[in-house]
Amino acid sequence: RTEREAELATAVVVPASVAVEMWPDPQAIVLIDVEAGAALEVAAAAVLALRPDDPGSLGARVMPEARNLRTDIAGELNALGLAVSVTVLGVAGLAAVATMMLSVLERRREIGLHRALGARPFHIGLRFLAEATIIGTFGGILGASSGLIVVALVGTARNATPSIPAWTPPVAVVLGLAVTLLAGAYPAYRAARLDPIDALRG
Repeated sequence: RTEREAELATAVVVPASVAVEMWPDPQAIVLIDVEAGAALEVAAAAVLALRPDDPGSLGARVMPEARNLRTDIAGELNALGLAVSVTVLGVAGLAAVATMMLSVLERRREIGLHRALGARPFHIGLRFLAEATIIGTFGGILGASSGLIVVALVGTARNATPSIPAWTPPVAVVLGLAVTLLAGAYPAYRAARLDPIDALRG
């Protein structure tokens, strides 16, 4: 006997009307386990096999394959990581602005003294931008190094080899420097615009 005949030998064949009476739920769900990569073809064939007279009355849903699911999850995680990074950069920029403005207020007498000794507004502003450059460079290097260490520790704890693009650390340093320079531009402008007499009065 063929395999099909063997299956029919242990099956119960009933008329369609009897099957409808025994299984009246029109929203019933049939789960079909298929080989990887054949879900779409099997879904189309299953609709015709179950209802050849009216295939439009059935709907087939294909579960996402593991590879596609992993790709989708990775994309969502990357988008979330980008959003968190942008938020952190924004907060860091605001903190840098506040710190630099506080430094300008605390050094009003020093700024006034330099102006009284002949320093031009350009030199005052350039000095604060130079300080912002130093802070941004060291902050970017420290942040990139800390990130690499954390990634390495997490990979070791999970017995995984982390994959970090070679361009990531330099970009992190450049971004840190850029954010600090942008944040220090306004405090440097305010410092350069201080009136030396008012600054010396304190």
